[in-house]
Amino acid sequence: MIPRIKNFTPPADSYPYNPSKKVTVPGNDSVVLSLKGRGANAFGFNRILPFGSDLSVIEASFTLNEDYNLIKADTPIQLSAIRQLFLRKSLLAPFIIQQNNELLVTLTNTSGTDQEVNIALLGYDTPALNKLIAAYDEKGIKRPTPVFLYAKGEVAADSANVSIPISTKSVDVEIVRAAIKTDDDPDMSVTLQYFNEAIKNQVFVQQFNDEYEDAYSIVPIRVGGNSPLRLLASNTDQANANTLSFIGEAYVIE
Repeated sequence: MIPRIKNFTPPADSYPYNPSKKVTVPGNDSVVLSLKGRGANAFGFNRILPFGSDLSVIEASFTLNEDYNLIKADTPIQLSAIRQLFLRKSLLAPFIIQQNNELLVTLTNTSGTDQEVNIALLGYDTPALNKLIAAYDEKGIKRPTPVFLYAKGEVAADSANVSIPISTKSVDVEIVRAAIKTDDDPDMSVTLQYFNEAIKNQVFVQQFNDEYEDAYSIVPIRVGGNSPLRLLASNTDQANANTLSFIGEAYVIE
């Protein structure tokens, strides 16, 4: 079980600031935006809320504090999957934008039409973050380290069991929630495999999302360092290929 501080309340001097920015991403082009804490102070975010007219055509990568890739630039995923993950729930522990640093978000528009996109971060300003960290220390609890496991793949029209590898870490992690979005969810089903054993077998994408939208996994999925994890995706659309994106909320096993 991932340790966490329950019933946390921010201090009186905490400020209700949430970094957000709106940008226009030109068709077939990319835009980089920067999100920082208030006054360039530290900010701990436990929720990413994107919005736009069609998030399935916007792919995103995230770099924290200059050099830590939450989602690598060479493997961006659809913003619709990120929105699905954070629609009803927050991370159990925040990612932290350090003082005088930033979260860089690269947005790529895969369509030919300009898209307006907003990215908002929800979480803890510096006073709240300091109180949260102190609460872990007082209770002798090691603060959880969140990570994302993610994947993107193309699934041809009228195809079955297309293998989409999911990036794993060099350390052991536990996946507690996940989300999948595609260009056309009703046509898509997936099998989630770990070491070629099915954890979830031929469920529709909507079923997969229904399980995790407002709940954590009853039994977290433990994934060993550099171990093979993949989706087998099927597309019943007879005419159109579909892009599929997966994101898993995971924590390093200490």
